[in-house]
Amino acid sequence: MVLHVRVAPPWGCDPNILALHARDRAGATGTALIRAALVQQRPEHPVDPDLLVSPFPLIIDYGADEVPLSTQSCTYADGEAVALLDDLAIEGLALVQATSRLADEIVQAFGVAEALPITPAGELRRAGWGTPLRSAMTEWARVHGINVVTA
Repeated sequence: MVLHVRVAPPWGCDPNILALHARDRAGATGTALIRAALVQQRPEHPVDPDLLVSPFPLIIDYGADEVPLSTQSCTYADGEAVALLDDLAIEGLALVQATSRLADEIVQAFGVAEALPITPAGELRRAGWGTPLRSAMTEWARVHGINVVTA
């Protein structure tokens, strides 16, 4: 089973949703390879959709003042991780761990060693989330039994 995740703002696709569909609708089980790509998308001109607009470069900005921006921009970044499909279908530790592996590969294209919002151990790192999302993600972690660390 291969789950393809193409992230192009403002839409994206969540490995959890894909895993739920594969398990519950298609009856799939076993090991899943998750592939994700962050793709720069040409923005539309607000007045004339036929007018070509140069896209802004993709950068990593966690929205938190204490976290530095990425060291380089790029137009495409991808990554892949392997996890059990049943683990991905449950919002819990294994889903966060798999997402961390996937996110770490993606942010390395921007010169960032690891994705700060989540750890490889499956923890949520509060400092890695910007103020608008910090409270919501902390609450999500509490509800799903995910450990939240401050550093």
